[in-house]
Amino acid sequence: DGLGYSFHMDYSENLSSIPKYEPQDAHFNSRQISLHCTVVNSPAGKINYAYHISEDKRHDKAFTASVMEDLIEKYDDCMSYSVIRFKSDNGAAQYCSRFLFAFYQQLSIKLKKTVIYYYGVNGHGRGLVDAMSGFGVKSLVRRAIVTENFWYESVDELLAFLKKNKSEEVYYYSIIHKSELTAFRANKDELPIKGCRKSRMFSFQPDGIYRMKRHLCSCKHCSNGNFNDCVKAASCLQHDIDDSLEDEY
Repeated sequence: DGLGYSFHMDYSENLSSIPKYEPQDAHFNSRQISLHCTVVNSPAGKINYAYHISEDKRHDKAFTASVMEDLIEKYDDCMSYSVIRFKSDNGAAQYCSRFLFAFYQQLSIKLKKTVIYYYGVNGHGRGLVDAMSGFGVKSLVRRAIVTENFWYESVDELLAFLKKNKSEEVYYYSIIHKSELTAFRANKDELPIKGCRKSRMFSFQPDGIYRMKRHLCSCKHCSNGNFNDCVKAASCLQHDIDDSLEDEY
């Protein structure tokens, strides 16, 4: 759409490592691997699929922040635009919390870019980001386990297998190591935002200012974070929320 890159993110169900011929001890000690999925939309209309796997199973602020930084580093063309957009559900632990609001604000200041965040609602609607864990990881692994007796002992072996079976032009696979998450988890910065659970769009500005609005909107003004210039109805603006009814997360 010419407005820059957008990243639609979601955590998939953990990937269980179960061999074709499963010994009893493996059944009771099966390992799981975290899988985070992102649909990457470029301004040229190209779609890429980014997968982050990890032995760390805490789907928390540190994991999300680490994924976002890696996405920006991988798709560094996004730095050619003034706005970077992210979309996810509004899960409090994964994406919508005072700790992550502080990270989004710091990211905007560090990159000198406007960061727009769109929140959907948990459990409402299915889209490409929900399907990509199947065709990009799980179906490949399960088919290989059944037909080739494939087995992996670590996330590194899994990563090598995935890269070998998918085109790097479209599919991106990366590991989030536990050691990378230590610094993120040690950071206790917070940005409590009143009314966040009923807001669907947030704009974090490089000058440290943030704005939010209650409804999703795709007009050119809102897509650039200028919510006050929205061409939609006045009810689309944030001021129609009764803040006294809201909680801080």
